[in-house]
Amino acid sequence: MRAAVSRAGARASAWCRASVAAAILAAAAWAPATAQQVLPLADSLAGIRDTEALLAFERQLLAWARGHRDDPGIHLRLGAVALRLGELTGQPHWDAAISEFEWAAELDPDSPLPWYGLGLAWLGMAPALYDARVTIQAMLGGDPVAKAAEAFHRALGRDRAFAPAAVAWGRLALLPALRDEGQNALAALRALPQDVADTSVHLVRGWVERHTGDRDSALAAFARYARDGGNAALARYERARTLLAAGRPGGASAYFEGAALADAAVADRYRADLAYLVEDSALAGFDAAAGPGRRTWLEDFWRARDLEALRADGARLAEHYRRLEVALREFALPPFKRRFGFEEYYQSGRTDIDDRGVIFVRHGLPTDRNRTVRHQAESWYFAAGTEPELRFHFVALDDLADYRLVPSPVQVAPAAREDLREQGGPAADEYWRLATLGSVARLRAEQTMFAEGRAMMEQGTTTDSWARRWEKELPVAAQSVAVGVPGQEGTVHVAVAIPLDRLDADSAGERGLTLRLAAWTPDGAPVRRLDSVVTFPGGDGVETGLARVSFRAPPGPLRVQAMAETDSGTGALLLRHTLDVPDADAGLGLSDLVLGRASLHLTWTAGDGEPVALNPLGGFPRDEPLALYYEIYGLGDGLGSTELVLWRPARAGAPAEPPEAGDGGALRLRFEERGTGGITRARRTVDLRELSPGSYRLRLVVQDGAGRTAVRDAELRVTRQ
Repeated sequence: MRAAVSRAGARASAWCRASVAAAILAAAAWAPATAQQVLPLADSLAGIRDTEALLAFERQLLAWARGHRDDPGIHLRLGAVALRLGELTGQPHWDAAISEFEWAAELDPDSPLPWYGLGLAWLGMAPALYDARVTIQAMLGGDPVAKAAEAFHRALGRDRAFAPAAVAWGRLALLPALRDEGQNALAALRALPQDVADTSVHLVRGWVERHTGDRDSALAAFARYARDGGNAALARYERARTLLAAGRPGGASAYFEGAALADAAVADRYRADLAYLVEDSALAGFDAAAGPGRRTWLEDFWRARDLEALRADGARLAEHYRRLEVALREFALPPFKRRFGFEEYYQSGRTDIDDRGVIFVRHGLPTDRNRTVRHQAESWYFAAGTEPELRFHFVALDDLADYRLVPSPVQVAPAAREDLREQGGPAADEYWRLATLGSVARLRAEQTMFAEGRAMMEQGTTTDSWARRWEKELPVAAQSVAVGVPGQEGTVHVAVAIPLDRLDADSAGERGLTLRLAAWTPDGAPVRRLDSVVTFPGGDGVETGLARVSFRAPPGPLRVQAMAETDSGTGALLLRHTLDVPDADAGLGLSDLVLGRASLHLTWTAGDGEPVALNPLGGFPRDEPLALYYEIYGLGDGLGSTELVLWRPARAGAPAEPPEAGDGGALRLRFEERGTGGITRARRTVDLRELSPGSYRLRLVVQDGAGRTAVRDAELRVTRQ
């Protein structure tokens, strides 16, 4: 029975292959092929995956060709079949296709079709794995991709209106190894008839126009692509990329409109652009969204980055595409498959840009960049500002155009180190240290550099930023606290302190600075954005300028970031905190512990009409009592038990837990508090005179009659005066 089934299956398979071959033969319509038809049989062959059927058809064509060797049409058809077989099985069918198309070109030297087919065949011959030798051949025009471009060029030499060859040549001109083809390919696309029916002509022309630097012509080509019936979402996406990279208006709206309209293929383009910044796991929300939901997801994604960078709406999106355009132009990889060794600490997996491009897209232009072309190495330095200081080192190993990120300057070749060191600047600091240390100190320095470099590498390749940096650091300080309001949102207070002698005075003696603040929820929803000038009046004896900003915020985690800067290139990051805004209606709870100094006269008025002292300076002199304010929620009219613990951690980084009761080393105060309704407001003073200068922690624990507990911690620094 099994054998019978097998024989029946074989007969059915043979009948199917014969039917496929017959269908192809019927579709062939042995009339001479024209440029408008592109390659004969191409449409019929595209959907066929049965190689046996294709081989059977090839044998029939070869039999026919024995009697018609001088017919260019039969060689075009044989070439088309070989192309399809090459797509399905690879060699040696690409060789056969090249042979057939070359024969057709000899028989019909005025037709563009043989040269177009030859270009497709050479593309099929391109190796999956490129090395440095093949990459150099590509630049010299000797590899299959370069030969394909030459073949498309020759096809257009026979017929300037042959759009498929112009489109194929234009696509190749976008490759880094063929960047010199750009102007010639663009000229071919521009020379096509205005009424060309193939909308891909306008799309590819837009790409090449943008690639060669003519953004206005690129925008016109994308508009024509949309007007002639091209993919509306893709047209908006390409228009957005062009406008955003140029910093022109309208880019963001086109970007989000395209996302709402995108089909799966266009959505993949959006996703690929996001993958330069975040891992696949962070794109689950994007993958699950569609239509307007995808637009909303992207708006939230980019808005959160605007807030974190303290930039205007849409600024971070535009910066991303500006960086991406630069990276794809200056840090592009040749068309080879990258190989990574097990000893490499970072493997990006990217095939379009090298590791310099990865860092550039994520963090932008470095503050200082040292490079040696002779020894193929670079070092980048990003100064501290609203983001921490970063250092990165790159070396080109297997290929001259593939720079890899290494964690330590020790992994840079000695000759390259010498070149980079002599260039000076912050990017050369580590090289100078290595060159001047003794053997024992050098070993310790190498270990430290490696550990720090690994940490910076991890941060640099998993985060993105758009830091603000200043020539001079502004010595500012800030304090942020959150309290609740029953039945409403909570309130956040941000206090700022700045030495007035660091600010320029105007003719009236007033001094001002720009305060930028943003607050948003963890899911990226904006809560508050502030960008205003704060003015401090002049006056004798006033050394410190104090200011306060207050705003409403929903209960729960809240990210707050603020910075201050002047017009003279001076500024500083004020704070970057995640606050827990209390929910005054969620049972027993506490506000932040507000630590203040009455002598500063910087307050806000609480709901009971009394002032609450703040202290943005951070330090608390021993000779002035600490003013402590907190709010208890959910205590009602009941009685609460409160414990206040003040202790000094044994060392920096020690666990943030006080010593056990009875162990000593901590100041403990216990008292009872009677609730006063929805909010119980408490004010205490803490005598610091017996404390030694240093860093301390303060913990407040409240327990109600039902056994519920609420806890809040705060840090303070005690100073001599």
